[in-house]
Formats: sequence, structure tokens, C-alpha cells
Amino acid sequence: MLSITLADEKGAIIEQTPKINKLGNWGVEAVDINAFADGSIAITAVVKDDRGNIVAQTDSNTVLDTSFSLINFLNKHFALSIFLLMIVLLLFGFPMKIPLIAGATLGIYLLYDGDLSQTQFMIQQMMAGIRPAALIAVPMFILSADIMTRGKSAEKLIDLVMAFVGHIKGGLAVSTAGACAVFGAVSGSTQPHRSRSGKRGICNHARGLYF
Repeated sequence: MLSITLADEKGAIIEQTPKINKLGNWGVEAVDINAFADGSIAITAVVKDDRGNIVAQTDSNTVLDTSFSLINFLNKHFALSIFLLMIVLLLFGFPMKIPLIAGATLGIYLLYDGDLSQTQFMIQQMMAGIRPAALIAVPMFILSADIMTRGKSAEKLIDLVMAFVGHIKGGLAVSTAGACAVFGAVSGSTQPHRSRSGKRGICNHARGLYF
């Protein structure tokens, strides 16, 4: 027979008879500890035979703290806390990078319970993500976009396509898509984004911007 006794420092006692499954594992669910006062709680598990003799016994202690904890509240509402922090910072007029950095910092702090020494695994994963040699293409695309901007080759390419399709209805959008298709064929990038209304230019595949 197995019994579990919980007792606080003021003498309040709760006794439970746990359920034992076929594998011999036991546990107690939904214990009402409202009768306990804040402080140390002693937990005692006793195993007795059919005659009532104690076969095995184990003791452990835990601390009950029902006072309000900001960290526990933020952990309980993890996503909402980060979202509200970002919204508040945006309402105060901070640039977008500040709420993003603050939200990420708060998320890491709550995720690791303030122990930043446990972030080694996350840092290793971040470093592994930037090691592929294919990422070298990113600064090269940015460089090619700057060259096209300063050399005005983007404007010339737009003018060339406009000469063919600029006279038709929606010619600006068609010419932008056509110019981006030509640029994609030359650079090997994917189909471009949609152009902004009223702006004449070719999309920058590396930045996702428009000239």
C-alpha cells in the first residue's frame, strides 16, 4: 500500500492515495493545496505491506509561494507579453528595430529563466545557419543592385521595355514585370515582386526594394 502525506509548517496535513498503473508507476493528480500557507511543504511517500509494516519511505521538500510574481506572470502569458511590449514601444514612437530587439531579448530571458549561460545551444544553431557558402550570394546581389543603381542601367532597362509595351493599358506594370524578368534571367534570381503604384523602376532582388 502506498500513501503520500503533505504537511506545511503550520501543521496542515493532506493525505493522498496515489493510483498505480500496470507498470508499477504511481502519481497524484489535482491536489488541492489551498489549505496550506506559504512556506516549506514536506512531502512524504510511504510504502507499506499487507501487515502495515513500512517497506520504503522517501521524503522531500518544496516551497509554496502564492504571492504575485511578474516573471511567472510573463512566463504564463509568454506570447502576449512580447506582443504587448512591442506595441507599447511602437506607441511611444520608437523605430521598428527597437521593439524587435526588445521583444527578442524578453523572449530569450523568459525562455531561459534569466540564465543566459543556457543560450549556448541557440548561439550554436545561429552560427550553423550562417555557415553555408550559398549565403555569399546575398552581398553579391546587393553589390550588383548598387552597381545597377549608380550606373543607371536599371532606368535604361525600364526605358527599353517601356518602348515595347508602354503604350498599352497597364503598360507601367507590364514593363516593370518584364524588366524584372529580364533582370532575373541575367542574374538567376526568381520572379520579381509587384511594383509600387506610380513608381517607375526595377526591383532589387537582393533587398526587395525598388529603384
